[in-house]
Amino acid sequence: MNLLFCSFFFSALFWMKNTVDYLGWSLLECAAIFLLLRLLFKKQSILLPTLSVSLCFLTGILWNSLSLFWSSNFHATLTSIYKLFFILILLIVFINEKENWQSAFLLNSKWFGSLIIALILFLPAFFEVSGMSYPNLFSGCVALMGILWIGDILRQPQVKTVPLLVLILSFGVGLFLFSSLAPLIAWILGVLCQFLIYQKKGAWIFILILLSLFSFSLLALKKGEAASKNPLQQLWQRKSLDPYAGERLQIWNDCWNYFLDQPLQGTGLGTFRDHYPQYKTIPGLRLAPYAHNEWLNILCETGTIGALILLGLGALLLKTIRNQKERWHEWGIWMGVVAGAFSQGTLDFSLRYAPVLLFVLIALATILPVRTTEIRSQKIKTGLWISFSLLGILFALPGIADCIFKIHAPHPDERKEGALIASVLDPFNALYRSQTGRMRDLVIAMDLEPRNVWYHREAVLWYLQEWKRSKNVTFLKTALEEYKKILRMAPNVAEFQKEYRELFSTMTSQ
Repeated sequence: MNLLFCSFFFSALFWMKNTVDYLGWSLLECAAIFLLLRLLFKKQSILLPTLSVSLCFLTGILWNSLSLFWSSNFHATLTSIYKLFFILILLIVFINEKENWQSAFLLNSKWFGSLIIALILFLPAFFEVSGMSYPNLFSGCVALMGILWIGDILRQPQVKTVPLLVLILSFGVGLFLFSSLAPLIAWILGVLCQFLIYQKKGAWIFILILLSLFSFSLLALKKGEAASKNPLQQLWQRKSLDPYAGERLQIWNDCWNYFLDQPLQGTGLGTFRDHYPQYKTIPGLRLAPYAHNEWLNILCETGTIGALILLGLGALLLKTIRNQKERWHEWGIWMGVVAGAFSQGTLDFSLRYAPVLLFVLIALATILPVRTTEIRSQKIKTGLWISFSLLGILFALPGIADCIFKIHAPHPDERKEGALIASVLDPFNALYRSQTGRMRDLVIAMDLEPRNVWYHREAVLWYLQEWKRSKNVTFLKTALEEYKKILRMAPNVAEFQKEYRELFSTMTSQ
């Protein structure tokens, strides 16, 4: 059963296209609820994180629940809190059947890792037509598979050198060909961590292989037919030609200004994309949905208090690792996974991507200290069953609404009907309100997400249409007021300033 569910979790790599996939998250969250209910049914006593660790998790959930009172996007914060419960539930499930889940993760890493690396090496066109939204997140999860698999070989009493070298070269070249730098760095650091724990002498060989691959990739910078056939040139070509390659530093600087405006409490979990337009200095209409640095993102959304709670959990994890060096041989492959995932998190938003998050959870379940809790009372067990079943229903509703809307969305005539049904099932999701075609619902959408500049922009277009139809200057004045709100929320967007000037010019000529 665990192997089957683990395969389902891994398959999310192919059907979960992005981090804001309500249907995908609902499927995973409901699976977690099922696994927890199954665990409660099977056992009279369950393992939980120690009291100090549990308090960190519960304090984090409480703090982020309080942020619902000041969040500018109630739905985003609410669904983010669902994910916190998902994390806690899966952590409990993994802790209680640790060995089975560890074996399942390792086996699936070998299955899926072999398949993906074979495809990237011998059939790269597959990924070009697969509609992958975030190849950096996809390849980040593949990097964790490679870290886990290589660590499993290194921890064996007799290391098989040939399979190890084949794995290192296959994953190294495969990740290089994905042309995403953060996953490659994560893989290097994770594998290096494995070597330092299990085979310190082998660390130098690993570094030598990396330097050889790096040197070979530089040959692609030379002119000539031979260089053009070097497949390792892709990463350097992409980075040299990508006009946005240096934007992360710009985004991080913007995020720091964002944090300084709300340093204590933050703006609410999941609200980064709503507040970032006010601080963005990157050109054009593009808006970064995340900080591309998990730690900055946490500071912006949850403030200093949220960051301190997370630091408390990190301190407990480091204390456990430091105090139990005798278990490093057992934990080593999972410590490598944590090192890889967290290093990628400094350059990306990978920890918000479910397949990567699952690796971190199984690693934490392996390392975190636990305690045994007895559940002898049938009334308590029944209460837990009812409570978690109701939570499962709440988890399911955003996914059902998302599914209904997506089925109707391709057809313009049916889109409005789908949006109406979806808005009943998931009433706090402003997207569905904005797609019904009714101004009343668009106003509700703006009330639900007051800092969403695109809804205000849609309202401007509606008022301009009404003005052209009726020649009533009141609609033009209202459109102008809406644009003033847009400029306050996104003051550095030149396109918005230009549209405002044109609108103001139209207004003064009336």
